[in-house]
Amino acid sequence: MKNNNSILITGGAGFLGSHLVDTFIEKGDKIGIIDNISTNNHSDFVNPYAEFIQMDINDIDIKKIIKKNNPRIIIHCASQTSVSISSKNPKNDAENNILGTLNLLESLNDYQECYFVFISTGGAIYGENLENSVDENHTCSPKSPYGLSKLTVENYIKYFSESKGLKHLIVRPANIFGPRQNPYGEAGVVSIFANSMLNNNNVSIFGDGNDFRDYIYVNDVVNFIQKAIEKNVSGIFNVGTGIPTTTNEVFSNLAEILNYTKKPNYLPRRPGDIKGITLNTQKALKEINWRPTTKFEHGLKETISFLKSVTLN
Repeated sequence: MKNNNSILITGGAGFLGSHLVDTFIEKGDKIGIIDNISTNNHSDFVNPYAEFIQMDINDIDIKKIIKKNNPRIIIHCASQTSVSISSKNPKNDAENNILGTLNLLESLNDYQECYFVFISTGGAIYGENLENSVDENHTCSPKSPYGLSKLTVENYIKYFSESKGLKHLIVRPANIFGPRQNPYGEAGVVSIFANSMLNNNNVSIFGDGNDFRDYIYVNDVVNFIQKAIEKNVSGIFNVGTGIPTTTNEVFSNLAEILNYTKKPNYLPRRPGDIKGITLNTQKALKEINWRPTTKFEHGLKETISFLKSVTLN
């Protein structure tokens, strides 16, 4: 029954996952969502045409869900995503990101037929590189428990691939931003800054603001995953822009768009934060003809438009 069009997306009520759900439903795929967040809290993000199962990925009953849905593809988005939170509570990070993924992998019935797509990290797995963009062959040297947990999961996936024949795709995205990203958490500076500015609140920057990241708009990541699945590729792929943008630049660009005049508050750098990283995505261009198409300023405006459309506190 693996010739069906069923896709199971963990974390499908969240930021990236909900965008993926919408995209694949528009294509006519049958979508199942596993997410431990109540639909009452994220009702706007849960596509009504998807089957929603409220469940933690560490739940032992996840095997029953996979057996029932018999998905041809699993896209694993569910995870703890904050570098700073992982540094404060490494055990919780490992329970969510490592043990939760192992529970999912061990619940599969047919490794040869299931295509497993893992959303890893390109922003935290390599460590920092201040001079050149890094490709997939660059040595991984994570500086945070979050990066360590993602690298550990990647190695487990390789083990399942070698021992059980699991076909897999490992996506290493840069810093994703866009509509639906949580503006109240500890990750996602674009949404956090924009939300504070819209409410005329002060904005805090950790460090001197000269640290830089590779920011990529959520729709570009979705487009990569969609194309990679269509091409049936496997292995590890960076997904980014290769363009360094400092935290100060994020602040100034948003402030200009929103006519925000307050100065930022500079706080001490947080444990686990790196000084800079950008990603080389030539592999994605060469193998599936993918490149990002969304300009940074356009992505900022789309994020602001979304935040304006929801209740701001």
